[in-house]
Amino acid sequence: GRRLQAQDLEYDTLPAESDNVRINAVDQIVVDTETPVLNWVTVVGRLAFSRDRHTVLRAASVLVWGDLELGTPDDPIPPNATATIELYGDTDAHTVVMDEGLFLVNKVIAVLGTLQAGGAPLGAEPWTKLAAPAASGDTTVVVRGDVSAWPVGGLISIGATEYPSPPATTQT
Repeated sequence: GRRLQAQDLEYDTLPAESDNVRINAVDQIVVDTETPVLNWVTVVGRLAFSRDRHTVLRAASVLVWGDLELGTPDDPIPPNATATIELYGDTDAHTVVMDEGLFLVNKVIAVLGTLQAGGAPLGAEPWTKLAAPAASGDTTVVVRGDVSAWPVGGLISIGATEYPSPPATTQT
């Protein structure tokens, strides 16, 4: 695909902070930079991320009707590059209407097309479970299995495993 250029987006310049960006159906664009915080990014064509550098797409919402690709199993993002989407916005931001009956708020990647994401193999299982509960503020966690092949300084994500019971309600 082509590199992201101003004429691809019907702008005289590259998108600026808070711009709405639309990737048209005939366009195949490659993100090869770190963008400012955009408003809505609508992908009707194809938006892919570069394989040879660190890239960041910053937006309030990303709406995908076409193809969004952050690496594939056959062509992953290599270890010397990153493809990141950062979402921004306030809880009272404008509601996005994607389709009749499909209302979304900000900080969402909504995919009604296709999304592919694939990075370089870690050489180890990419997930594990905690061996002991982690408390808020902990700086160390204990996990099950061998994660020695995980990159030092890499990011991890820990999902909730316990949820409080919903509050009691009374109905008559």
